[in-house]
Amino acid sequence: MSKLNDRVHSYMKQNREQFTARVVLLFGLSLILFGFCMDTPENIYHGFITIMVSPCGLITDYIALAGIGAAFLNAGLVTITAMLMATYFKAPYTGMLIASIFMSGGFALFGKNILNIWPIYLGVFLYSRYKGEPFGKHLHLAFFGTALGPLVSEVAMIFSDYHPIIRILAAAVVGTACGFILPPVSTHTYKFHKGYNLFNAGFATGLIATVFVSIMRSFGYTPIKMFYWSTEYTNLLAAYLIALFVILIVVGFWLDRCAIKDLKYITRHSGQGADYIGTLGFPGTMINMGLIGLFFTFYLLAIGGAINGPTAGCILSIAGFGAAGVNLRNTLFIVLGVIFGSFVKVWNLTDPAVQLSVLLCTGLAPLAGKYGLFYGMLSGFIHSSVVLNVGTLYSSLNLYNNGFSTGLVAAFLAPLLPELKAPQIDQTYIHCPIRPKGEESK
Repeated sequence: MSKLNDRVHSYMKQNREQFTARVVLLFGLSLILFGFCMDTPENIYHGFITIMVSPCGLITDYIALAGIGAAFLNAGLVTITAMLMATYFKAPYTGMLIASIFMSGGFALFGKNILNIWPIYLGVFLYSRYKGEPFGKHLHLAFFGTALGPLVSEVAMIFSDYHPIIRILAAAVVGTACGFILPPVSTHTYKFHKGYNLFNAGFATGLIATVFVSIMRSFGYTPIKMFYWSTEYTNLLAAYLIALFVILIVVGFWLDRCAIKDLKYITRHSGQGADYIGTLGFPGTMINMGLIGLFFTFYLLAIGGAINGPTAGCILSIAGFGAAGVNLRNTLFIVLGVIFGSFVKVWNLTDPAVQLSVLLCTGLAPLAGKYGLFYGMLSGFIHSSVVLNVGTLYSSLNLYNNGFSTGLVAAFLAPLLPELKAPQIDQTYIHCPIRPKGEESK
């Protein structure tokens, strides 16, 4: 056993990229395996076809629409596709790339599918060629950009009375255009909120979706409203998530016995511009991802919420951002703000949209990490109101509805807090030291 441990440690240190890719591959395979354990191949096949041809704006729980097996097959295929693209285009496995892959796989349980993501990929690819830059540099944006998958599917629905080739071409053109303009738009939106919104791509896709949906409405088309929300698989999905996150934690400790020190450094970081993999390595990052995932899984169970396609997908997404800015400390501040809002506002914590808003308010983690408990709670409190009203701008065809909301809240608060002379947490908390590589376990 000792020799096996030594071989694994040696391989990981010499082949960090390949090791990380294999972890992502195993995650994708676990999604597919879970799906086939939960349903018959025949049901999975028919459900998978249903996912491909159905409109999929928020909230479309693929488990309710097509069955749990088909939903998890779709999520696994999207995840593995992202991993293969990252390997082929030699994209470095940064924290943000891991976050984008986990978010792609998570949201493939409710809105993305293996069909509507390709025009977005093509658009970002063409932009990289236009700029003369490697596609790997923009690959994480391509993965995030698939938040506009429902818009691609909706365009196909608009041309449903036309020849299939026309439907496909129309959807492909719109999706490619969205992907092409995403990188420059996201660069601008990042400056708008100064990096205090981790879900910057969601802010950018929200702007893009607003423009395209406004054009659609001006021609008299009203996007199809969707609402599918399952509740019957809460315990089974909780068991899958808990097992997944416990494995991440255990493997992280096994790979690096000093990884517990990394958690101290991670929780001292504000989350702004964070790349925990690049600064601390993968073992400590895996532990943080696992802890984040467990926290939100048990949170939903504690409030009596549903664990289904949308909520499980959001939990997987947040866990992914445990590699790029989210930690238990800066997350807790914002969640408390949303929970406080439930006592004084007209909604309940168990309302479907509110369950998602609690999970994804974590996009504001850098703001809470820099300004502390009070302003973290304030940002969460504001977000819980904004997120329930912005979806009408783009008829819920931007899957990252919370990302658009956190972008607005961050852009609103970022210039105000310095003017109000809001106290900042000690700089040692914001800019944590990097653990010397020599401290890694041998």
